[in-house]
Amino acid sequence: MKKVIILLLVCVLLAVYPISNFSIIINENYTVGTDTADGMAYIEKMENNDINQAEKIVRQAEEIRNYIPESKSERVAKILYRLDKGKTTYKKVLKNVYFMGDSLINGLESYGILNEKRIYSKVSASLYHLEDNYKKVIKKEPEVIVLHYGLNALGYTQEALDGYIAMYSKCIKKIKKKLPETRIIVSSIFPVDRKVAKDKLFKRIKPYNKAMKNMCKKLKVEYLDNDPLFKEIDYCYGRDGIHLPESFYRDHWLKYLIKEKETV
Repeated sequence: MKKVIILLLVCVLLAVYPISNFSIIINENYTVGTDTADGMAYIEKMENNDINQAEKIVRQAEEIRNYIPESKSERVAKILYRLDKGKTTYKKVLKNVYFMGDSLINGLESYGILNEKRIYSKVSASLYHLEDNYKKVIKKEPEVIVLHYGLNALGYTQEALDGYIAMYSKCIKKIKKKLPETRIIVSSIFPVDRKVAKDKLFKRIKPYNKAMKNMCKKLKVEYLDNDPLFKEIDYCYGRDGIHLPESFYRDHWLKYLIKEKETV
C-alpha cells in the first residue's frame, strides 16, 4: 500500500512539473529516465522518505500552478500568490514604484500599506501639486511612477478640460526628459459612489478619463483604466461617497495595478 501511495505522488509531480525539472524537486543527483527498473528502484528508495513531506511538495506545486492568471507572466503570478499567503508585503514588492496624487493616493500612506517615502500626495491636490513636487521624485530615479490626479480638477467646460490636459502633458514631458527610462503610469480617475455620481460635476469623470487616455497615447506613456476593476466588485465608500477603505487598496487596486502593468 505504501508503494502505491508513493507511486501516485510521483505521478502527480510529473504532471505538475516538466520532466526536466522533476529530478531537481526530488533529488538533485537523480535523473528520471525511461528505464522501468530504474524507476522502480527509485520508488523503493523513496519508501524511507517522509510521505508527509512528499505530499507537501505536491500541494505547493499544485497551488502555484493553479494560481497563474490568464495571459500574465509567471513572475507576477508568484508575487500575487505570495501576497495572498502573507509571505511578502507591498512595501517589498513595490519598492521601486513611486506614487504621486491626491487624497485617494494618500490612503496608501495613511493605511500604512506602502512606504511613505515613496508617496507624494496631498488632500485636495490638483496638478499644481504634481508641478511642485515632480522634481523631488526625479531625484529618486524610480523605475516606475504612478500618477493619480483629476478629481479635484474637474470642470464643467471643455476649456477647463483642455487646460487640465495641457498642464498634465507639460509635467509628464518634463519627467520623461529627465527620466527617459522610467515607466510613467497615469491612473484614471476613480468612479464615485452612485449616491453622489448624479452630481453634474462627477459626470465629467468619464470625458476626463477619455482625454487622459488619448494624452497617454500621444505622449507614449502608460494608462491604467480602473473602470474594469470597479465593475468587478461593489465597494464600500466612505460617507462622502468618494474615498475608499483600506481593503480597496490592499485587496484590489494594488493587485490590479500589478496584474495590468506588471510593476514587479
